[in-house]
Amino acid sequence: MLRYLLNELSLDEETAFKRWLESDPKNSRKVEEYREILEKTKKYPKGFDPEVYSALFKVHKKAGIVPLEKSLPRYTILRKIAAVAILIIGLTGLIYIQFSAREEFVKYSGTNEIREIVLPDSSHVWLNEYSSLQVPSVFAKTQRKVILKGEAYFEIKRDEHKPFLISAGNTITKVLGTSFNIKLDTLSGNVSVIVNTGRVEFCGTTNNSKKAILTPTEQGLYINSSAKIFSSVNTNKNYLAWKTCVLTFDNTPLKDVCSELSRHFKKRVITSGNISDKALTGTFNNEKLEDILNTIRLTLDVKVKTSDAEIIICN
Repeated sequence: MLRYLLNELSLDEETAFKRWLESDPKNSRKVEEYREILEKTKKYPKGFDPEVYSALFKVHKKAGIVPLEKSLPRYTILRKIAAVAILIIGLTGLIYIQFSAREEFVKYSGTNEIREIVLPDSSHVWLNEYSSLQVPSVFAKTQRKVILKGEAYFEIKRDEHKPFLISAGNTITKVLGTSFNIKLDTLSGNVSVIVNTGRVEFCGTTNNSKKAILTPTEQGLYINSSAKIFSSVNTNKNYLAWKTCVLTFDNTPLKDVCSELSRHFKKRVITSGNISDKALTGTFNNEKLEDILNTIRLTLDVKVKTSDAEIIICN
């Protein structure tokens, strides 16, 4: 919703978002609530630059909470909203802690930000942008459970006596110690799990849901509309490009290359004309879109036309 209000959605994302808006009047009302909050933050003095993390540290210190994450700076507008939120947390958080044995946090990745989180058990999580992870301040005695919205890569410290559970949409992913990527499509409710190392148990939350046991290079896909799980070999070499910033193509059709570039750079890239027989092989390590397009132009002898709306690769 924030990206929509800031006009930062891609063309495909905006189309999907508008369908979501039209699906339920409640969705439109929620967006208007966020718009009102956004407009109110514009009234702050231009010099207003709150020490958000300093204030949050004071709240944590009083509550006896150990900081769990490392993060890049947020946008100023988010910091202003966070400052207001921290004032509320400061007044109500301590009262809540007195009546609760365990407090939960929601960890957000900011706009254009990937966030690394160190969990209480020393496991590591990398959140993709526009994603969130809810983590208890202290894990239960019998399990380690977190709640994910969006996409994240997990490196879980092994503990045979305390399995690690990730709740994402209508699915549960259970591991003892391994590394894997989970992505929840918040619009469709579909969930995908791709295993990098170890062994993962993937299932739906319904009683009759079948379990899928996934091993390295395998992918599990939960289809929310049918509540079914499918497993297959993962053929997408770039599923972790959002984290590593490395794009790899191996005799990849140009149409598929464009789709990957569109997702990675959030800029519509398409092909035009009869160039379906052209394919690209190469690896791009943290390179700019402009440089990648120039390499494609020279390597495949094609033309690249750029506009504000899209980029077209043609003969």
